[in-house]
Amino acid sequence: MQLDPRFQERIAIIVTVIVGILGAIILGKMTAQGQTGTIALLTLGAVGVASLIHFRERVWVLIPVCWPFYGSVSLLPVPLAVKDLGVAIAFGAIVICITLKIVRFKPRFTYLDALFYLNVVWLFSAFIRNPVGFYLSDSERVGGRPYVSAVFGFLAYWVLCRLKTETARMRRVPMYALGAIIVLVCLNVLIVFVPSLADYAAQIYNGFDFYYIDGTMMDNGTGAGGGRVALESDTARVEMFRDIGKYSAIFLCAYFYPPTLLNPVKWRRSIAFFATGLGLLLSGFRSFLVYAGGMFLLGSFFRKGWVSVIRSAASSIVMLFIVMLGHGTLYELPFAAQRALAVVPKSMRPVELSERAVADGESSTDWRVEMWILALTTDRYISDKLMGDGFGMDKQQQTAYQKAAVRGVSYEEAQEHMAIAGEFHSGPVSTVRVVGYIGLVFIYLLLLAMAYHAAKLIRRSKETPMFAPVLFFCMPIVFEPFWFTFVFGAYGMALPFLGFSLGMMKVIENSLNDLAATSHRMGNHFPAARELGIGA
Repeated sequence: MQLDPRFQERIAIIVTVIVGILGAIILGKMTAQGQTGTIALLTLGAVGVASLIHFRERVWVLIPVCWPFYGSVSLLPVPLAVKDLGVAIAFGAIVICITLKIVRFKPRFTYLDALFYLNVVWLFSAFIRNPVGFYLSDSERVGGRPYVSAVFGFLAYWVLCRLKTETARMRRVPMYALGAIIVLVCLNVLIVFVPSLADYAAQIYNGFDFYYIDGTMMDNGTGAGGGRVALESDTARVEMFRDIGKYSAIFLCAYFYPPTLLNPVKWRRSIAFFATGLGLLLSGFRSFLVYAGGMFLLGSFFRKGWVSVIRSAASSIVMLFIVMLGHGTLYELPFAAQRALAVVPKSMRPVELSERAVADGESSTDWRVEMWILALTTDRYISDKLMGDGFGMDKQQQTAYQKAAVRGVSYEEAQEHMAIAGEFHSGPVSTVRVVGYIGLVFIYLLLLAMAYHAAKLIRRSKETPMFAPVLFFCMPIVFEPFWFTFVFGAYGMALPFLGFSLGMMKVIENSLNDLAATSHRMGNHFPAARELGIGA
């Protein structure tokens, strides 16, 4: 017997009302007892379940949107990083969708997958040879969090390679990701100017950067910003602008032809670009200024070739020259900006920068090189250079490292602690420390193969409406071998990133194949990118 649809609707309404009343009673009692943390978790869980039901396989968008956020959610029993939490939610949703036959796509196994699995298996062998636990465990060797990050990188790959999406959604995903970073930075700025919010913010998310302001000290708790900084200090680096500067540079160079970002006639994109540059300068990181430059040149190359690269490089040099030329006459560049601009060779600087800023940057490079030489020529920091020592360190060393991070250390102590922890600020050296020279060969095979395939995907998408988002996700993959080798590489971050990036390449390729098939059935050609305003 089939029930009357109106009767079904009434039953659904009655059940919803009953559940709502019971929920309100329970939440009221918990509020009276001061269980705000539990209430927040229940609310978060309810929103998550509702989202899974509504969005189904589209939950995969959480992976690229959450990926830039390395801070942990402090409210969770196990404080996962936001990027890992996004992967976990998407993984659960896709497993359910596969079980219910909502997702039926079977991924194609290629040589890129084989290389990625080779790296994963080799890392697992390093864990077997050098078992490691966590700080709260009884293990003699602790520091296993990078293994967890690697697992979530693999899960991100596993989820993404099974999916494809519509062009309109793919074009919006980079906007969602950049929007999420902008919201986080705005909240961070609010916390800086309303210090009373700091304690509440730290209880929710530990990725905020806390500072002194107007003489008021703000405890950074477990913040990922790297310590207490006085904003009024002439040596401050405003780290919260680092990531937004990076992702904004990728976005602008993907969605617009880079030389037009310097054109005042196109004032909206010009303002966005100069704001991005200002954020990168205030962050004080030379490496991220180089990253933005790399995106500027790659965006030019993939649109109009080598001639455009030469033009863009010349424009960039002129722009930096103008910025430095005004220093000391029209304005005084902050210490952080001068430190970042110290990446420009001395012979090309039109004015003298602060000796302290230049010396600070140069000394940072010098002690890194010193660490690399000690690590590769002695057994002081790496015991097994052929097969690697795996992640982690002795528990006593970990305790000393954490105490040193809180109290502050001398130059020599900082170098020693970072080297023991495997934080060499070098992709090749950190790789040798974890998986040895054998693992170094494996990861370079993957890096170069992925960069080559990413470039092919960009060229394939050039005359399609997918061009801009493909640039957004694939330009960093093309740039990664250079970044990993010469600028700021770390094996513990690189392998999860490669898993995520390979998954995104699969989504892009699956979607391009679907777009081509649809266009062929309809007897149409791909619309030209210029007609859609992409790369104008």
